[in-house]
Amino acid sequence: MADEVVLSQGAIENRKLMSITYKGVGQRVIEPYIIYERKGSGTWLDAYQLGGHSESGEPEGWKQFHLQEINTVQVLDEVFAPRPTYNIDNRRKYERIITAVERVA
Repeated sequence: MADEVVLSQGAIENRKLMSITYKGVGQRVIEPYIIYERKGSGTWLDAYQLGGHSESGEPEGWKQFHLQEINTVQVLDEVFAPRPTYNIDNRRKYERIITAVERVA
């Protein structure tokens, strides 16, 4: 998991797209926004998924990924612009923020 955290932090800081495999099933392309700890349930990544595999059947949209269940991470060259719907102010959800895309003004 340590490698996934380091790669994800770099992708967030540089706003780079990532390709991940989650729970060992299918590739997903995501815009990573925030790594945080949630009470009693470990470390999580909030991201906007652009495409690929989806358990919910919705391959695009806001998703939460438990970092322990991310199997592979590849940081891509493409840079993304933060989405207007990105909200870092959900303090009930984020017990401790590890790293995050800076808030859009």
